[in-house]
Amino acid sequence: MNMKYTTEEIALEAALSGAANEEGTIQAADMMQFTNEPTLHITMSVSRAFSALTGKSYDTDRFCD
Repeated sequence: MNMKYTTEEIALEAALSGAANEEGTIQAADMMQFTNEPTLHITMSVSRAFSALTGKSYDTDRFCD
């Protein structure tokens, strides 16, 4: 995948990864810092959170090295 990301999206991915546990999962309470949308205040993976917040696919080749 060769997706183009904005500077803000790259920073968001870094923040999501920083909030994730060792398995790459962000807990529901931690999702509250990224969105006011109650339906997204659930436990989810970094890739799913990124896609839900940006509407873009998560490029694991770019973000997971």
